[in-house]
Amino acid sequence: MIYNFFLCIYFFLCLPKYIYEYVFLKKHKKSFLYKLGFKYPVLDIPKDKDVVWIHAVSVGETKAMQSVVKKLKSENKYVLISNVTETGYRESLTSLGSDTVIFMPFDFPWIMKKLLRQVNPKLVIISETDLWYNFLKYAKKLHAKVVLVSAKISLRSKNRFKKVPFFTKKLFGLIDVILTQNKEYFEFFKEIVPVSKLDIGGNLKLTSPPQKPSSEKVKHYEDLFGCINKKVITIACTHETEEELLIKQLKDFIEKDNSLILLAPRHPERFEKVFNLLKTFPYKVSRLSKENEIYKNDKIILIDTMGFLGTCYSLSDIAILGGSFIASVGGHNILEPVFFEVPVLFGPNMYTQKELRSIVLENECGKEVLIKNVNKEVKNLLIDSNLNRYKSSCISLLNTRNDYLEKTYKKIRSFLS
Repeated sequence: MIYNFFLCIYFFLCLPKYIYEYVFLKKHKKSFLYKLGFKYPVLDIPKDKDVVWIHAVSVGETKAMQSVVKKLKSENKYVLISNVTETGYRESLTSLGSDTVIFMPFDFPWIMKKLLRQVNPKLVIISETDLWYNFLKYAKKLHAKVVLVSAKISLRSKNRFKKVPFFTKKLFGLIDVILTQNKEYFEFFKEIVPVSKLDIGGNLKLTSPPQKPSSEKVKHYEDLFGCINKKVITIACTHETEEELLIKQLKDFIEKDNSLILLAPRHPERFEKVFNLLKTFPYKVSRLSKENEIYKNDKIILIDTMGFLGTCYSLSDIAILGGSFIASVGGHNILEPVFFEVPVLFGPNMYTQKELRSIVLENECGKEVLIKNVNKEVKNLLIDSNLNRYKSSCISLLNTRNDYLEKTYKKIRSFLS
């Protein structure tokens, strides 16, 4: 098939980069053999349970499925989660409570055929829009139903699909229902998919608030970091160049006596590089991984430990989300700090998170800012009256999220009756 031909070409073009990252950057250590099909997961699936396979690319898509997994487990379903990235895999292991977590292998037919026969899912749920033809094809051959939830599609992707109608029809013909995040995505999908398959289900990222750290843990780090009587800003999910841009912009804030920056880069492999960058600034800097080196007069603490963002937000007055001040990423989940009642600032490049951007702006839970205006907007937001207004808006938004979950799960449940 043409798809498999181009898939092989793409694989061999990417392989040198993949091997380089494996050998020199120490990436893909856990996933390498699984993705190549040289290793398969060991599964012990009870014969009397329906298997639900949930596929989520990375951290954001994984977190969005927490509430769905909880409902499935309450009805005694066997839940298998597949992830593409190692950060998504870690998130599934620590927060979802599923029965099994695996790495999604490359979409070669011989790998997918064997893996799907091993799992034999009754239902496949895909979070957002990570579609693989052979995966879906062999799932359908086993009579599984396929549901796309919290679905989104960009204008660019829609136009690409329209250029290959034969493949588009075959791919989307394997999906039973598509529940879009909003009306805009519904209209985009309507141009390439029969409207009978479409409905608006809402964005599930609103339905799965992260687990908050214990009050004891928050108090411990509040004392350790010297947060009392300080204004604290968490800068999270930053990428290359964003740390330097934001630290320079926040010079006035950092130089105040009652200020603290908690900086959490997006990718763990960059921790050391970011720490070396921070040491070039004239501020006292420490690392979370070296707790014994943290002092109460530190101005910036590098969060170089995974799974700590919830504690950061619990300590913070406001948050700044990276991946949005440079053009190459398209933004991250700006709802995370909102779940902790923390207003969020983010940049103008949110093209992969349009729905979250609209939700945050329409409900006045944060602001979109240009990098040159970050300092001014931080000063404005930290005025007590403004900060209290935004925090109240965060609380109001969180009280409206249940409708999305109920509508989505009602559709999911109809395939499990």
